[in-house]
Amino acid sequence: MNRTDREVKFPVVGTLLEVHRDVRRAIAEYNAMDMSFSVQRFSITGHEPLGNHYHRQKSETFVITSGFGVVILASMRENGEVLGGPKRHRIAPGSVIHVPAMTAHVFVFTTDSAEMFCWSSAGFDRAAPDIHPYVLVPNVLA
Repeated sequence: MNRTDREVKFPVVGTLLEVHRDVRRAIAEYNAMDMSFSVQRFSITGHEPLGNHYHRQKSETFVITSGFGVVILASMRENGEVLGGPKRHRIAPGSVIHVPAMTAHVFVFTTDSAEMFCWSSAGFDRAAPDIHPYVLVPNVLA
């Protein structure tokens, strides 16, 4: 395949901007103009679970840059039921976690602060968010 046989892609340059802050975390985000991807930075405080949901359409890849804890993952059926049991994995700086679509996920950090980055296969659409709740770990603050 030569260059003329495929669509020309252009480089994207953007900036992470804070889009949300609460007692658990601050989220800085960049959504591609065409919504083909997004990048988020999570600055986490405390030990409350983060996530407890799955996405039907998009996949996410997380990189832990600071902090320690666990991530719990569970494959989901199209009807929203768990396929098999949840799997628990320890996470530390340098951990890379790929979460395919239809995988419930929750992060619980054991350190007082942590940071992680997330690359998503689609932008975050506030008008039609692809976030489907599934509680793997109860939120104490809820």
